[in-house]
Amino acid sequence: LWGASIAQARSFTPVGATNGLEALVVPSIMLDRKGFLWVGSREGLFRYDGYKTRAFLPRSGDPDAISDIDIRFIYEAVDGTIWVGTNTAGLERYDPATGKFRNFRHDSADPASLIDDSINAIAEGPAGLLWVATRKGLSRLERGTGSFDHVRHDPGSLTSLSNNWVSDLHLGESGRLWISTIGGGVNRWNPDSQDFTHYDLADLTAGPPKRNHVRAIHEDEDGILWAGTREGLVRLNSLTGLAEYIDLGSSDGYLPDITALNLDSTNRLWLTTMNQGLLILDPENGEWRPASLESQNAAGKLSRKALMSVSIGHDQVFVGTWGSGVYR
Repeated sequence: LWGASIAQARSFTPVGATNGLEALVVPSIMLDRKGFLWVGSREGLFRYDGYKTRAFLPRSGDPDAISDIDIRFIYEAVDGTIWVGTNTAGLERYDPATGKFRNFRHDSADPASLIDDSINAIAEGPAGLLWVATRKGLSRLERGTGSFDHVRHDPGSLTSLSNNWVSDLHLGESGRLWISTIGGGVNRWNPDSQDFTHYDLADLTAGPPKRNHVRAIHEDEDGILWAGTREGLVRLNSLTGLAEYIDLGSSDGYLPDITALNLDSTNRLWLTTMNQGLLILDPENGEWRPASLESQNAAGKLSRKALMSVSIGHDQVFVGTWGSGVYR
């Protein structure tokens, strides 16, 4: 569906705005295995094929439609099912074969229901469970029964989840499941002992407390975990337990406030930030550079540095912005 290679990409231009892609604030974007671009926005859920857009919006009285217009996260499972995290209406399962959504909500009378209706991230973990991140802890879905169990912070345990506000989930190629939190750094799930190893990034890097406000995580093929925080980028070696802060400069005296990160096929790290636009880092030599987002409207000029999401695939990079849609 897409043309230019990542290596040639230097500046980005708007995508789909003239083809029905009406997203503006875009917390999540994802390229699925078929090459469709899924866009999760405050304006709804969209699927774009490079030529036309399909919108998935709530419809009154339709139980098979999505339940919320405000989308936080999109995830494609191994079986091709699309899972969608919403801001106020819980978890959605989209079956591409039927075109129908199934909704999972929190029910205070049912302890086996979702822990909270505001979803930050979704990932498949060990044993095939679907992990769901919220501000009130983690829920794990047993897809055969449709029931959830829950994982929360326990102040009396050093091996519990370090903070209930879970921001991101990532299952690395190593098979390790990583969990990032706002205020509690990073956790690694230990399936054998059914507990967590906690990494205090502020302490490990002798940095400010906001370095434990981790928005995004990604494990590379060497087992290194990259953590995007509200106070810059951290490289964590889980084998040694050592972490280092990666200097990406500052803007108006502020360190990069990283919202999302991803690796391309050449192992370069692409980072979206709320205050420095899009940054590209080569981990091999430590060199980094900004990538510019072109804009043809005033709203884009105001928000081109405020970025929320990034997806890489089919030799292309897509970026979701705060206020001016999707760029390629």
